[in-house]
Amino acid sequence: MKKTYLTFAIVLAGLLPASADDFFRQTDAGNNSTGNNWNDTGNYFSQPGSGGTNPTQMTGNDFFNAGFNVRASGGNSASSTTFAGDSLNLDGGSLLLRVGDGGTATVANLTSDGTTILSNDNNASITMTLAVNTFTNNELTLFNANTGTDTGIFVDIDTLVGSGGFEFVSTAGNGAQRFVELSVLDATGFSGDLTWMDDPGNNDAVQLRFGNDLVMEGSSLIAAGDNQINLDQDVTFGGLSLDGDTLAVGTYDFAFLNANYDSLFVDGGSGSITVVPEPATGALVLGGLGLLAWRRRRG
Repeated sequence: MKKTYLTFAIVLAGLLPASADDFFRQTDAGNNSTGNNWNDTGNYFSQPGSGGTNPTQMTGNDFFNAGFNVRASGGNSASSTTFAGDSLNLDGGSLLLRVGDGGTATVANLTSDGTTILSNDNNASITMTLAVNTFTNNELTLFNANTGTDTGIFVDIDTLVGSGGFEFVSTAGNGAQRFVELSVLDATGFSGDLTWMDDPGNNDAVQLRFGNDLVMEGSSLIAAGDNQINLDQDVTFGGLSLDGDTLAVGTYDFAFLNANYDSLFVDGGSGSITVVPEPATGALVLGGLGLLAWRRRRG
């Protein structure tokens, strides 16, 4: 009998992680400084509350920002930065983008498990890019272009999954023009809504742009207030709400949208918004494939 227990213990041990030190949590150390670089091993610990040990390296480990701010690069001078860890979980905290004009903050695996702000953290008139291979959005993520004048954030995602929604705002309150441009290559595993609302009390004008012919059949696009959509692509959603109006299934070209919801759309657009039934049936999926093939032939 003892032999049986011993064998079971050996098998069980083989199924468990070799070490808990593969997972590190950010603490409040340096939280209020401009340091807090997402690649600084001194900001992470193996136990909550600055306990345990710091990682010896970023590569090969997973990290949680545990409700605090973490900055991509940690200073204004860097033009671009890449997160060196295997994954970053924004566990109720904020990712502050702090790169130079035209720079890119790149992370392979990004997860949002709490109300999260991905923010332009430079007080300057610049554009920057957040590039993510796989974005798992489990809770609300707020994209906030919040500083400087005439600033913009490009959000480039290869694969987007999860059920948490995206909201896009600007909270600086100085009336400057800002934009967020969203590009997603594969959103088949995503069901969160995209909400484009102005921030009450601010007079900021914020534009939502699409960087590619976006297909998000599991999501609704909701737009109201003073913010605008710069529509130059053909985008598809499972639902569409404009200024409180719920639009029926169908395709709406820019001319129709601009004529009926002029305040929401930037003049001179050329794209369209298609609303498909949600969830899609097998027949509708086949129809969508046919439409995709037609579009490719057309292109």
